[in-house]
Amino acid sequence: MNNKFQIFLQIARELNKHDVVPTIYGSLGLYRITNQQDEINDIDIIISNMNLVDKFIELEKIMSVVGFERDPYYKHEFIKGEERVGFEPEDELKEWSINVNNLKITEVEGVRFKELSAKDYLKVYNRTLQRWENKVLSIKGKVSALEKMV
Repeated sequence: MNNKFQIFLQIARELNKHDVVPTIYGSLGLYRITNQQDEINDIDIIISNMNLVDKFIELEKIMSVVGFERDPYYKHEFIKGEERVGFEPEDELKEWSINVNNLKITEVEGVRFKELSAKDYLKVYNRTLQRWENKVLSIKGKVSALEKMV
């Protein structure tokens, strides 16, 4: 099993002890449902806004139990050697019309966590692609304007 998934399980196990059922997300979550292993650089986890904002000090303590410390440059990211874990609020899923209450709850090795469906990931990646395409168009416009000046 993927090493990053084992790290996710360690973190999720600690979160479960505090009645938090996290959502596996990003490339690691996508790997879980597709078995297509692209480059998985970090571990992305979604938790409730309350646990991410109001109880952030508690989250820091939970992460320290599994050996992670807060990244001084990114508030909701934690590091341990080369490993990175980033947390996102559940509200982010609402942005993509994904209802957190409808997510599948999975249990592995006694650890409970939520997973997005393929349909959910399609919404996320289509929206991300659209944003990148818009950004590329904007950059191309700037390049064109600069080329006319040179």
